[in-house]
Amino acid sequence: GIIPDRANPHGTGYIIPSFHRPALINFWENQNRVEFPIITHEERSQLRMAGTHVMRESAEVLDLAYKIVGSTGIYQDQTLQRRFQDMHVMTQHVQAREAYYALLGRYALSGEYELGPMT
Repeated sequence: GIIPDRANPHGTGYIIPSFHRPALINFWENQNRVEFPIITHEERSQLRMAGTHVMRESAEVLDLAYKIVGSTGIYQDQTLQRRFQDMHVMTQHVQAREAYYALLGRYALSGEYELGPMT
């Protein structure tokens, strides 16, 4: 749909290559300025977008490695096979699912942040 499509390119544009470090540094500095820090919806959204993107990109890197290795990598005793399996299981968790971009896209378009157990 349009909302995930809006958020995913938005995430990629933010993150590659300059988003991770400045966003994390800014967040860390803001959290260390006060005794009881509060994370803003904007900070939470940026951190979630970065985390979701990193997990999904990591899975794509493993997909490429798996293709390069070929049939050798398919056996259960291969380290790459285990990493491939674990990474793809991780992409099914709430914060790594592609559908999570819909929540971030909704926030980017409306400014309304949806709170939930994983947000």
